[in-house]
This record gives sequence, structure tokens and C-alpha cells, in this order.
Amino acid sequence: AGLIKLRSGDPKWKIFTGDKDDRLSAMDYFYETQPVPNPNSRFFHKMPKMWHRLEVLMNHFVELVAPWL
Repeated sequence: AGLIKLRSGDPKWKIFTGDKDDRLSAMDYFYETQPVPNPNSRFFHKMPKMWHRLEVLMNHFVELVAPWL
């Protein structure tokens, strides 16, 4: 799934391409648009943008690196 996200061309998943504000921004609106929200969604949605950037990087690690460890 991680490779598909990177190859999709969507700058929201990428680190070095696209507009600076779009880079790693895939999680910015995830918590208000997720299919099955939970009670913590509002709290996580209000986190700073840097937190959401870190979430995208952690997602890349879990989907691309961790399976090979």
C-alpha cells in the first residue's frame, strides 16, 4: 500500500515533490473524513501540522520499511 501511495503522483504523500504546503499533508483532514470516526478523532484532528507530517512519515515507515525487518 505504501508503494502505491508514493507512485500515485499525489503530492500529499510525497516528501520532495509538489508545493511545499502539500508535501506530507495526507493526514491533515483524515480525522474528519475517515469512514468510521472514533471519540479521539477530534483531538487528533486539532493536532499541529507537524504532527500530521510525522504521521505520514510513520505510515511510510510501517508500510515500506517495517515489513522487511
